[in-house]
Amino acid sequence: MTKVEFTIPIHSVTDTIRKEAENKAKEAYVMTLLKHGEISSGKASQLLGISRLDIIELMSKYEISLFDDSMSLEEFQSEINQARMGLKTNNFSRGLPIVGLVGVIILAKEQGLIDSVKSILDDLIIKGTRISPKIYNYALITAREV
Repeated sequence: MTKVEFTIPIHSVTDTIRKEAENKAKEAYVMTLLKHGEISSGKASQLLGISRLDIIELMSKYEISLFDDSMSLEEFQSEINQARMGLKTNNFSRGLPIVGLVGVIILAKEQGLIDSVKSILDDLIIKGTRISPKIYNYALITAREV
């Protein structure tokens, strides 16, 4: 277990202000751990005592991607290909890999349900969804929109 403490030489701060500052410091610390992959979003919500939806909102505030941008292009392409195989064989069993939102958008284009991956990703970004540049570019390459 990690315990974080620090001292700031400021006099005569009210308990209300001190509590607010401590809560903000804890939030920043937990979100930094999340950003660097040290904890999950579920663990972050538990540590801060807030819902997973509130964590997603904080992730946007702290510019933390909702998507796993640690994947290489090859790993990302492999997930897309596995999802394609599942669709072709109509195999929606437990063995089908989990595909994130960006993967679903790419598959929707491939199935002819949407015309453009880029326009949907751009709309998501405008509405506050953080999509890392790496995942954004991978998606456009995979969808053959570059």
